[in-house]
Amino acid sequence: SRTGEGIDRVRDAVLAAIDATTATNRSSGRVRLSVDRAFSVKGSGTVITGTLVEGELRTGEPLRILSPDREHTALARKLHVHSDARDTAQAPTRLAINLGGVTLDEVHRGDVITNDAHVRPTRLIDAHLRTKVHIRRGMEASIFIGTSRSTAKLQPIAGSETDTGVMVRLRLTNPIVTFGGDRYVLRGAKVDGPAGAVFGGGVILDAHTPKGVRASKRLALLEAL
Repeated sequence: SRTGEGIDRVRDAVLAAIDATTATNRSSGRVRLSVDRAFSVKGSGTVITGTLVEGELRTGEPLRILSPDREHTALARKLHVHSDARDTAQAPTRLAINLGGVTLDEVHRGDVITNDAHVRPTRLIDAHLRTKVHIRRGMEASIFIGTSRSTAKLQPIAGSETDTGVMVRLRLTNPIVTFGGDRYVLRGAKVDGPAGAVFGGGVILDAHTPKGVRASKRLALLEAL
């Protein structure tokens, strides 16, 4: 980064990887974005940035802002994709939204913005976990999904261990908005900051695990998912 040596090779490798990748456009009708920054712009008001991971968003569209303990409604007044003003933005893309109807203290990093009236946060998740660490029942970890974070207690599902990972039930301290197919990362609960110890990660299989159903009875369904 100081001399620029090797930057051209890095750039060529990134472009080659893009060319070799089949793009998957998550163009469902549901708009979804995890907020990574929120700030105020003079003359415009509240602006957020994040990655639009689903759907197509248009200016003037009403939106829900979901956090673990509250919900607000807002309007997409203006859209910017890499500093270019747009009337529409389609996933996947980085996006800035000028929100109408909310103040800066009503939206925070980790909030999820969506147009889906049925989306709700969850505390109980079934997932597939890839790790080389032995997972014990009741073990705590910090879970990161999108830009959200919570503490989770892990319950490995007996009989699900394979060379590629294990099925786990995650009980979250703070609810998170997530969906089946989302990726997540686990860090040691007592380790904080960018140097924290990442010990595993995987894919959400069921973001709204039904209560009162034993994990062992769910194993066949989770394996199918």
